[in-house]
Amino acid sequence: MKIKFKWIGAACFVMEIDDQFKIACDPCLSPIGAKFDFKYFKSERTIGPEYEDNDFRGIDLWLLTHNHEDHLDGDGLAVLDKDSVKLCHKNVVRKLAEAGMNRIDSVTWGEYRTFTKDRLEVSIRAVPAVHGSNFLASYFAGGVNGYWLEAKKGSETKSIYITGDTICHPTVEKFIGNKICDILIPNMGAVKEKFFGGPLTMNNKMLVHLIDCLEPLAVLPVHYGDFSHYSGGFPELDLHHKTIVKRTKRGKEIELAI
Repeated sequence: MKIKFKWIGAACFVMEIDDQFKIACDPCLSPIGAKFDFKYFKSERTIGPEYEDNDFRGIDLWLLTHNHEDHLDGDGLAVLDKDSVKLCHKNVVRKLAEAGMNRIDSVTWGEYRTFTKDRLEVSIRAVPAVHGSNFLASYFAGGVNGYWLEAKKGSETKSIYITGDTICHPTVEKFIGNKICDILIPNMGAVKEKFFGGPLTMNNKMLVHLIDCLEPLAVLPVHYGDFSHYSGGFPELDLHHKTIVKRTKRGKEIELAI
């Protein structure tokens, strides 16, 4: 099965499965220098997104993990097709509705949605994401969805795990169970790692643990370097783990045959 992947910046990416089904995630497209107020801290975009207008044309499905502006901002809302399917956490619904969007589908942890196109079937399950390293931090950060995708074509099945903003947490691990995945797309950045309740997203140690558990064939890190509140950069791992980690460049498409 062929997977095309383009990282746009922050948590935003576009992925196409076998040239048939096009998925995009978390469009934060504000330019470099944009400033956001997250109530408990402020942040500035330090690296701008890289994309072309046609990257967001023909999207079959949008995955929206939560309502923070470094995942869905005004520029991102502008590229959403009103009639495309938008699978989202419940805290995104109001923002989409106020923007006049249609086909808004709120899913909670454990819920499935299945889409078919020609001979390809894509099943998506909302899975837990815990956005903080203690109860208070994750509570104030708000709810987040991760997404587990199963793409089936004939006798072939591939699994893709999009973590969303989360740490490695027993709630997440229990929900996923003993599954393994072909592609892991982790939200890195070790956000606010040196502050109370941090990190709010994964650091290198957590990524190593996730790789050991899930045994992915390829790891495509996103959500690092773009904002001043992202503490960590591209994950620095030992040789055993780094061989499967792809250093994608913003705006550059890569192709995986898995």
